[in-house]
This record gives sequence, C-alpha cells and structure tokens, in this order.
Amino acid sequence: MPTLAPAAHPVLAVLTGQPSHTPAPIPTRTPIPTPTSTITPHPTDVPTPTPTELPTLRHLRVFDRLYDLVLNNYLYPDFNGLNWPAQGAVARERVAAGMTDTEFYQAMGELVARLNDGHSVFQSPAAAQMTEAIIHGQHRGVGIGVETAPRPERGTAVLLDVFPDSPAWQVGLRPHDSLLTLDGQPILESLGQLDGPAGSSLRLTVQTPGQAPRQVEVVRAPVTSPPPVIAHRPETEQIVYLSIRTFWDQSTASSLGRRLQELGDKGPVSGVVIDLRTNRGGSEYSLKGVLGAFADGTLGYFTRRDGERPLAVEGVDVYGSQSVPLVILIGRETSSYAEIFAGVLQSIGRAQLVGTVTTGNVETIWPHSFEDGSRLWIAEEGFRPPDGRDWEGDGVVPDFYVAGDWADFTAETDTQLETAVQLLLDKGRR
Repeated sequence: MPTLAPAAHPVLAVLTGQPSHTPAPIPTRTPIPTPTSTITPHPTDVPTPTPTELPTLRHLRVFDRLYDLVLNNYLYPDFNGLNWPAQGAVARERVAAGMTDTEFYQAMGELVARLNDGHSVFQSPAAAQMTEAIIHGQHRGVGIGVETAPRPERGTAVLLDVFPDSPAWQVGLRPHDSLLTLDGQPILESLGQLDGPAGSSLRLTVQTPGQAPRQVEVVRAPVTSPPPVIAHRPETEQIVYLSIRTFWDQSTASSLGRRLQELGDKGPVSGVVIDLRTNRGGSEYSLKGVLGAFADGTLGYFTRRDGERPLAVEGVDVYGSQSVPLVILIGRETSSYAEIFAGVLQSIGRAQLVGTVTTGNVETIWPHSFEDGSRLWIAEEGFRPPDGRDWEGDGVVPDFYVAGDWADFTAETDTQLETAVQLLLDKGRR
C-alpha cells in the first residue's frame, strides 16, 4: 500500500501486493512489538547476512538497492529537482566508511527525505514492524489513548480522537480539545512524551473550544485503537452518520459493511453523512472495499512513468448504499486515500462535499522491504480522477465551503456536520 507525509507512516502492499497511502503521524502511543507481526522481505535476490558479517557490507547492500529503486521507480524522472546520482554518491561514501545500525537508518531516512515529496520515507526495522501491526489491527501501545495533530501556527496540538475508556477519556478529554503544555513544557516540544511507561503520570494544560484552559493529570496505561468505522443513527431521523477514521486497518471495509447492515436493520435510510475529517489515508485494499459500498466501475487512474492502471471497484449494495444520497465531510487532515475517496465520489456526481480544502497529498507510495527488515516507501504513482483534475498540492475542494478548524468547535457546535445533515434533509423533502 502507499502514501506518506513528512512525519507519516506508510502501510501495506507488502502483504497484498497493492500500494497504500500513508496517514500523517501515527497515533501518540508507544508501540509494543508484536511477535506475530509479519515483515516480508521484498525480493530474495539479496544474500542473508551471517552472524560474523560486517555491518557495513549489509548496509551497502541495502543502500545499493534503495538507490536503484529510487532511480528506476520514482514517479518524477527529475527526482523532484534533486540531483539523485550526486546525493547517492555522497551517501554511499559515508556508508562505506562504516556506521552503526542507528546511524545508517538515520542517514537513509535523511536521504529519502531530500526527495521532498511529502510521501516517500525510509523506515527502520522497528518502524516497519509497527506499520505491519497497524495494518493487521494488532497495534497496541502504552500512553493516554489519543490521536493528535500539531497546530504550529497556534503553538498547540488538537485531539483528533480520544479512544473510548482510555486514560484520556476517563479524565474528560474529548476530540476537538487542544493541548497547550505537557508537564509545563510547550506541547509542540514535548508531544512525544504522551507515551511512556504504564503507571506513570503527566500533567496537561487543555482547552476545549470556547472554554478557559484547565489542567488535568493523566496516568499512562495500555491502550487499543477504536474500530476504524464508527456509526450513529439519530432516533428521530433517517440520516446515518459514519465516521471512517482510517483506511489503514484491513478490517475497515468489513467494519463498514457491518455498520451499514446494523443501521439498515433499524429502518429506512434517506441519506448518509461520511466524516473523513480525521482520516489521513491508508491502503488501497481498504479504499477499494469502502468505495465498493457506494460506487461501481472505474473511478480514475493511477499514473506512473511507464503507464497507468485503473482504480476499479466492484459495487456491493447494502440497504441501498449504491444509491442513497451522500454528503462527505472533509478538512485539513483529510489526506491521501481519504482525499481520493471523497474526490472520486464528487467527480462522478455521487456525493457532495462539505467542509474545507483537503491536504493535497494523493501520490501513491509502494513499499520495498530489505533483508534487515527495514523498508522504503517510494512515491511511484500519481492519480487522475474521472474529471481529469490534479489534486496533488491543491487538494480536493468542497462543494459547500464551511469554515472551521477541528480545534475551533466541539461535537455540539459542529456547523460543518449541521450543514451536511441539512443538505440531506432538504434533498429528502424534494
């Protein structure tokens, strides 16, 4: 699977043979290595190191293959303005001089980051293993149970999600709250400290939109991510609300199917609101599965240096999901395959979009695993939607622009959601 952002993590084509888009930073919790996580080396044309082999020889093999993968597969023949051969020559000389594993993984990360496409990334074996666990729904961590997004212009970090029954939830933290400080330090300088040993505590300064800052003490504990799809159906309406949090988890499509089935069992559905405002992408496997609940056929093309391939889905109708009116909520955090999901449904006239412009991060990255368990995610494809527009860099533009950052409102004052519901109610009265 493919797509990464500067501080993002990629996912999964290693197991599916498909690309994937990577969301922005992984949720703030410390990964616990999962013994059952699978790291599948890419080709087997590289010799297996022996216990007595010098690390430098292994490093050079990994480097040479990484260099060739970028040289031959990178989406942009000009390497996005970087002199890749020159950069490679300097890097290889450094590697040949000898490095520790830690130094090598850092150097490779810095080298790939110079492509500056906001997607391509190099992962150490530990980071690659964590990605595998996320893909398979096996990721567990120790922290307070939140997903955050930095707001550098405000000096804060907003809570995109607070996991139910997590330490953060138990002390009253909720999505849309902003973190100001952690143990007295500016939050943007200490965000990584939300993770830590179980039983240890931290003090946060928190601000709910429209309220004064307050302090809370939270004790870190093991946490588990919530399901990828959250559903709600107001008792008095035939409108369904679906929050699709991620396309990373391979269970996203099946989770959506169950939610639609459960909601449909309760009676007629006249419209569906799909909330993608905190969805930062994932795998093509999940994208296709979810798209198939609402559309059918070829919905665009992934383009690369030597050709293109279709984004083709096979539609499955669940209680009228192929024809029910759709409104999709998008915003600043909506990225990668979440953008493609919203954009293609808008392009074919299947859905109206409400909110603000998305990230503009729709290149597809493909994973390449190395003998030591490290992994390169490289931008190898762009995307061309049915209407031919280019969303890379510009983002997907909503049909109805409703201003507001996730940190500006609460669940009770969400005018973007109110607008979406009203559009569906008006459509139902016609």
